[in-house]
Amino acid sequence: MKKTIIALLILNTLFSCKKENTNPEACKEIPPAPVGFGYKLVCGGNCYGAICVNPNNVNELLVFRGLDSIGGSGLVIYDLLNKTSRVIFQGTIYYQPKWGINDWILFNYDEEIWKIKSNGDSLTQLTFGTYNFSPEWSMDCTKFIYRDQKIQKNIIANSDGVHLDTIDVGGFDIPCWQHDTMICGVGPAWASTANPYNNTWDIVYDFEDTGFCGSAQWIDKQNFIWTCHGIYMSNYLTKETTVIKSSCNAKIYLYPSYCPSADKIYFLVLNRRLKDINTIENTTQIKMMDTDGSDEVEILID
Repeated sequence: MKKTIIALLILNTLFSCKKENTNPEACKEIPPAPVGFGYKLVCGGNCYGAICVNPNNVNELLVFRGLDSIGGSGLVIYDLLNKTSRVIFQGTIYYQPKWGINDWILFNYDEEIWKIKSNGDSLTQLTFGTYNFSPEWSMDCTKFIYRDQKIQKNIIANSDGVHLDTIDVGGFDIPCWQHDTMICGVGPAWASTANPYNNTWDIVYDFEDTGFCGSAQWIDKQNFIWTCHGIYMSNYLTKETTVIKSSCNAKIYLYPSYCPSADKIYFLVLNRRLKDINTIENTTQIKMMDTDGSDEVEILID
């Protein structure tokens, strides 16, 4: 506990970080795109991809570099204390990489699932069927789950990629399995949980389909945090849901990544503004906060 407190003090004093305004301007919705093929998207500055915190070290963050739509070029690990970075993989990545307690990182590249050590060694391809996305370790990292988009189902494999089971539960593309038994996630219009061992699932919260409803993250055995523009917390047993931060389609919280040892959660924030009638300019921020949404700071990295 003492080491955790010290680490957090260092985090808040030595990192390049910025305290958030407690009275931000109200979020203003971006209107539907004009007739045609939708808005043209451009990057207006920092455009990171999905983030993931090292579960063994709160001071290390894994991010995409050079965001382009939902993908990014290369995996980069930032040491937030020493303000150093190292590239561990170069190539176009999609979805959120997942860093296991075994120090292996799961990620999607070339429509397949791969793993790599955090030092960049031992790159290994795990799937070979194409259209495989959204990998996630089990809590003990003996297995992982991913989405087979060809059959629209989730696959469970061992840590070497050997198929163990096919399940059709949850209706979500980006599952979180950091729980003894349950998986949580966000579907097109619901937050839900699933039990991969008996192939059952349950809707915890319904909402209107608004797009950009990202993903979920367990924070204890009953509660998970999930995003749909804003941030929400749901108790899967009581089905009680709390709004942590409200938002709109101009400021979208995505890809929660929880560090249990520090009890802190990170988000990628996608900021969108109309540059002209046909163009949306995107920028991104990395935010860290307590699980109740308090003590929000922006993490600034080069």
